[in-house]
Amino acid sequence: MSNDRRPTAVTRVIPIPKDKVGLVIGRRGSRIQEISGQTGVQISINKENQAHLRGTVEQCQNAEKLIKEIVTEAECAQNNEKGGFKKLHVDIPDKFMGAVIGKGYEKLNNISTKTGVTLKAFRGSPGLYFKGSREGEKKAIREVKEIVNLAIKRSRNVKPPDRFVYVDTAQLEENHEFELQKLESDQVTGSGNKSFRLKLLEHPRGKETDDFADTDDLKEKIRGVLRQIHKEKMEGGKVKIEMKSRFGHAYITKIDEDEEKDTFTLKEIKERIESTDDKSWKPSFKEGVLRMEVEAIERGLESFASTEDIRYDFTFYTPSCRDIRVKAWLVKEHSEDEGATAPSLMFSRNAPIPVKNVLTRVLSEDETGSTSNESCFYLCSQFQQRMRADILIPSKGFDCRLSIRTCESVKYDKRDVINSFSQLSAALTFNFLSFFYCEWKTYRE
Repeated sequence: MSNDRRPTAVTRVIPIPKDKVGLVIGRRGSRIQEISGQTGVQISINKENQAHLRGTVEQCQNAEKLIKEIVTEAECAQNNEKGGFKKLHVDIPDKFMGAVIGKGYEKLNNISTKTGVTLKAFRGSPGLYFKGSREGEKKAIREVKEIVNLAIKRSRNVKPPDRFVYVDTAQLEENHEFELQKLESDQVTGSGNKSFRLKLLEHPRGKETDDFADTDDLKEKIRGVLRQIHKEKMEGGKVKIEMKSRFGHAYITKIDEDEEKDTFTLKEIKERIESTDDKSWKPSFKEGVLRMEVEAIERGLESFASTEDIRYDFTFYTPSCRDIRVKAWLVKEHSEDEGATAPSLMFSRNAPIPVKNVLTRVLSEDETGSTSNESCFYLCSQFQQRMRADILIPSKGFDCRLSIRTCESVKYDKRDVINSFSQLSAALTFNFLSFFYCEWKTYRE
C-alpha cells in the first residue's frame, strides 16, 4: 500500500479590474488557456470580475502572479499614454514639479518652443507627458533635467557667486589715456551688444613687472569670500576649495554712444569699470589668447611652464538630475611608418595632471598600455562658483579671470552615475578623435 499523498487542492479568488477582464481572458479565451497550461490550475471568471483559481498552493500562486503581471502591464501602458500624449521618461521629484512647469506654464511652454515637442502635466498623474519626435523627447528630457538640477542646487541655499572687476595700474599713471576700440564683430559677448576693448594711447612707463599694483581693495574682497568659505567649514561642512586663473580678454559693453569716441584717463577708466552702480561699464570676459600673446606670457612665467595637454570635457545629467563632469585626455603619438608627417591623437590611459573631485574612473575592457583607441574617462562631481574677479591689465594687452570654486561632499549613487554614463558612452566613438585632431591642428596653425 502506497503512503504517497497528493497535494491538497485549494481555491483562490483574485479580483480583476473591470476594464482589464478582457485582457486576462484573451481572444477566445487564449490568455486563460495559456495561464492554465503554464501553471496547471483550473481558471474561471464570474460576473463579479473575479478569477477563481483551483489547484495546489504553488500552482495558484504562480497563476495569480501571471494575472497580476497582465493587469500591471496594462495599467502602465495606460498611464504612459493619455489622449495621444506619451510619458516623458524622466524622474521629477514632486517638490520640483512647480519649478519645471513655471508660473502659468511658462517654463513648460519655453521647453516646448526650444525642443519642438508639446508637453503637458495631467492632474493626478505624476511626471510629464509629451507629443513629438524621439529626438525632441531627448532634448526635452535634457531641458527638464537642467531645470531640476538648478532647483536642487537652490534648495541647498546655493547663492550666486561674488563678482567684481579690478583694473591693474602697473606701469601706468592716473593721467595715462585710453580710447575705446570698437570690435569688428559685435558678437563677442554673444548678446548682440556693441563691444569695445581698451586701447592704451601711450607706452607703459617704468620697468616691466609681473606684479599687480594697488591691490589692497582686491585682496580684501578675496579675503571676504575665503572667510565665508572658512566659516562653512567650521560649521561642519566638508568643503573643497580651488583657486584658478585664466588668461583672455575683457571686452567692455554698456557704453553710451556719446562716449564711444572719447578718450579717458586711467582714473576715469577705473571709476567706470570698478563701480557697482547701474551706470557702470560692464566687462565681458572671453577666455583664450593669440599665439603671440602666449609667447609673451610664457616669457613672463617661464618658471611656471608646463607641458601642453589636450582634454575632452563635457557634462551629463544622471536619472536623479545630478550633473556629472567627465574628463578624458588625449596624447599625440608620432607614427614610425615611412611617410608619416603629422602626429595622431590617441586616448591617454592616465591624466597628465592630478584630477580633482573624482567620483569614479571608467576604463575600457582593454587596459593594456598607456594609450589606446579606447578611452579612459574621469567622472567628477561639480564645483560651485564662489567668486569671479575679472582683472584688466591694460599695460599687457591681455587680461585674466581669477575664480574661487568650492565642492561639497555630496553623496552620489555610484551605480546611478556609472549606468547613466554607460548609456551615454555608447555614442562616443573613435570618430571623435578625428574631430579633436582637426580642432587642435586649426588652433596650432
